[in-house]
Amino acid sequence: MKELWSIQYLRALAALSVVVFHMAEGSGGWFQVGSAGVDLFFVISGFIMWGVTETKERSAREFIRRRLLRILPLYWACTLLYFASYRLKPGLFFYADTDPTGLVLSLLFVPHLDSYGHNWPTLIQGWTLNIEMFFYALVALALLLPRRLQLSLITALLCVLSLAGAVLQPRPALLQSYTSGLLLEFVAGLWIGRLAVAGRLPSAKVGGVMLVAGFLLFALVSRIEHPDGVRVIAFGVPALLILVGALALEQGGALPKWQLPKALGDASYSIYLLHVLVGAVIVRLPVPLSVKVGGALVVSALVGDLAFRYFERRVGSWLRTRRLSPLVPSSELGETRP
Repeated sequence: MKELWSIQYLRALAALSVVVFHMAEGSGGWFQVGSAGVDLFFVISGFIMWGVTETKERSAREFIRRRLLRILPLYWACTLLYFASYRLKPGLFFYADTDPTGLVLSLLFVPHLDSYGHNWPTLIQGWTLNIEMFFYALVALALLLPRRLQLSLITALLCVLSLAGAVLQPRPALLQSYTSGLLLEFVAGLWIGRLAVAGRLPSAKVGGVMLVAGFLLFALVSRIEHPDGVRVIAFGVPALLILVGALALEQGGALPKWQLPKALGDASYSIYLLHVLVGAVIVRLPVPLSVKVGGALVVSALVGDLAFRYFERRVGSWLRTRRLSPLVPSSELGETRP
């Protein structure tokens, strides 16, 4: 699956939105809609997963290997860095759970209640990766079936799990994550991917309207503290419109190619994982909130870009040359980025 500029732009937007959300929250401000960056990430993820399994990752084994290579190294490094930083300087973060058992569960992507009763891993934003890895596992299982059945199976399973979560409201952390309504955002992304692969996206003109409509919807809900039960509607629907709109614009040749947002999209995973460490320092500075937010955006982008260039890419290259079988044979390392 070729790299799409629209996807990189939206990844950058999603990561930076989460940065602003956390900076505002840590400083007593309000930017609830910034958390919708997670919803946008989930819809994008569903889209990408359908695309890569359509074009190159047809086997479950190959799919899982690529996902592990993409996710594990940086997440483990950031989790351990966060854990060690708090142990060395406990006052550095407003919140941190440094229970060793929780650390192990976090590294294994097992949802669990921390020492404070939250369904959060050691690196807090990793809660999204717990759900993401579960989605990857379901996609891998579906790849064992004929292609014509895969989308229907995943859709039905994710819808049933989400419905069960809404009805049963399970208490165990693992069930909370695995029956989250956010799973429906992966479903939306999968079907957008199906339409894109089939060449059935709307025209650029319609896509432009959808893009604007998505941002307007985000603006409408930006001041609303919505209950978790309707998040998938309040944030998921605008994210879907924005994704389809951006893809349609690119397909129609109406999307400009800008290097800066493209580079930020490349580094979005690093930005997302590292921004809490950056924000922990900036949020304590005796400056106005606007300066804190602006500083966090700039520094998080720079740190994320450095991490992408000198950790993400180099670790991938190192694994490729070392052929660390059975994790990821070098022949299976592609350019696709979930």
